[in-house]
Amino acid sequence: MIMFQTGSYDIMSLINTLIFLTLMFFIFTGLNQRFQMALWIRNIRNYLLRIEKIAADARKQCIEAL
Repeated sequence: MIMFQTGSYDIMSLINTLIFLTLMFFIFTGLNQRFQMALWIRNIRNYLLRIEKIAADARKQCIEAL
């Protein structure tokens, strides 16, 4: 069995590393969620603009039919 020499890690540095990694994980997932929310809002706006255009065309066709 081969043992690798990694230096002496005390328990406080391990705890600090764990806290740092969890904080970075939460920060990055929060940023990712905010980015996806912005994309979602932009998609909804595009859908609403498309529906508005379709409604305007339908209104124009109804007026022409009358």
